[in-house]
Amino acid sequence: MLYERQKYDTNEGWTAFKIYRDLGAARSLRKTARILVEKIPTSSIRTGKDAENNKLNSLVRWSKECDWQKRVDAYDDDISTMAYKSLAKLEKTRLTKTVEELRERLTLASIQAHEFSSMSMEISINEMAKVKSQSDNSDEVSQSLAITHLNIVKTVKESTEIIEKTVGWIDKAYSLTSLIELANRQIESDVIDI
Repeated sequence: MLYERQKYDTNEGWTAFKIYRDLGAARSLRKTARILVEKIPTSSIRTGKDAENNKLNSLVRWSKECDWQKRVDAYDDDISTMAYKSLAKLEKTRLTKTVEELRERLTLASIQAHEFSSMSMEISINEMAKVKSQSDNSDEVSQSLAITHLNIVKTVKESTEIIEKTVGWIDKAYSLTSLIELANRQIESDVIDI
């Protein structure tokens, strides 16, 4: 890696480059010179601004000779790529969790719709048996059976629609999962291309 120690880096030059590199977006040769003068003792008799300006002159020379700008650009690109990958992974995890929760809810809704349909049919059948046992009038029984039959058909139709919608939502959740996976592969390939 360009931003790691190179064979042409002297000990002092490498130390200075690391400080410059690690300053990030706020980096400057002057800040690097100030840090070096404050934190790293030297045998120089120069102090204060004189020492800082002397160090700055060395940094300007090293920066040009060792192509510091190109090296920190490579460093910044790698840091950005790592951050991008981390964010993409977090987003994929969040979306995958959302889809899984959606699947669970939709599956539960489908089960509840089926249970509702079964319960409604059972109640309707019990009502038909009750009317039949309480009445000798065949017209009344027939009319009651017809109404009960219509109620059963309506309940089954409503339950079927709920189940069909639920299945559609589950299909959309699976499609969303596929899109997430496709997007993740694209992100990975984009990151590799950088």
